[in-house]
Amino acid sequence: MDSEQIDLPLVSIIVITYNSAKYLVDTLESIKDQTYKRIELIISDDFSSDDTISICQNWVAQNAERFVNTNIILAERNTGIPANCNRGANKATGEWLKFIAGDDFLANTYIEVLLENAAAKDFPVNILCCNHFTFWNNDVSKKKRSCYEKTQYFTEPTNGGEQFQTALRIAGTVPAITAMFRKSIFDKVGGFDEEFKILEDYPFFLRVNQVGEKIYFVTDCLVYYRRHDSNATRKQSLIIGPVLENVFDFRYKYCSPLLPPIERAGLKYEYRISRLILLVQRKSLPFLAIWKFIYEYQFLFNPFFIYRNLVRITGKKYKFYKYLYNQSL
Repeated sequence: MDSEQIDLPLVSIIVITYNSAKYLVDTLESIKDQTYKRIELIISDDFSSDDTISICQNWVAQNAERFVNTNIILAERNTGIPANCNRGANKATGEWLKFIAGDDFLANTYIEVLLENAAAKDFPVNILCCNHFTFWNNDVSKKKRSCYEKTQYFTEPTNGGEQFQTALRIAGTVPAITAMFRKSIFDKVGGFDEEFKILEDYPFFLRVNQVGEKIYFVTDCLVYYRRHDSNATRKQSLIIGPVLENVFDFRYKYCSPLLPPIERAGLKYEYRISRLILLVQRKSLPFLAIWKFIYEYQFLFNPFFIYRNLVRITGKKYKFYKYLYNQSL
């Protein structure tokens, strides 16, 4: 380790694996190649049935000297993504945490750039994220760049409370695969919510905003997100896949009570239609096309969308920032 980095904060990178053998080495090599040297490597596996564990053990045995500390955590059964993340975080000793799936990988300057941006502020920064590239399988040459800095979540809110109001209404506001945050924030919000087995990011970042933390954005593209047929989010034959189902359940249970009546009615409409689609979809019942139409063209049926469009007709804009205060999960 370079002597000038001895006094820098320790960063714990937690690799989340589940049957990740095909792409795992790419992930691990990208961590080893970081220009930032004070790294603790933790691999948390969720009861893989392929060669993931043996690949981890062999790779760590060959590269352990690169890291301040290494740890491989094995589960006795499959528990879901949030629980797997929490196991890794509980073993982390670093000041900063970075989670990454075992099929994605980092640009070699990822940690260095994010920590430099945090240090450049004249006030404490506890959580940052950045843009990422998306590519298919192994074809990085056709990568597509994200532009999250142009989204409402990062352009309009001026503090964590306003970001919270946006996140109550829009899932997926933070590019979760790019985020890095202090362990103190992770502990403060209680880690990831294990109730939703394949939805770790949305509930977590919502709670981060709720406790007043603003999530800061770095425009650099520093993470590579790999799309492939085994991704948890890829169920092309389904109108509503498992991840989206978890999103609807979370929004109905936690977000709905915090919204004003007209928005609450709209969210309840969306939730009930989604449940009907899931029921028809699972049992292969007829009329799925009808419910899909009602779901996709909500501006014709959803009470909130109808209200919002009527407001627009009058030349005004529906604004939700007046609901900033006295919100708590």
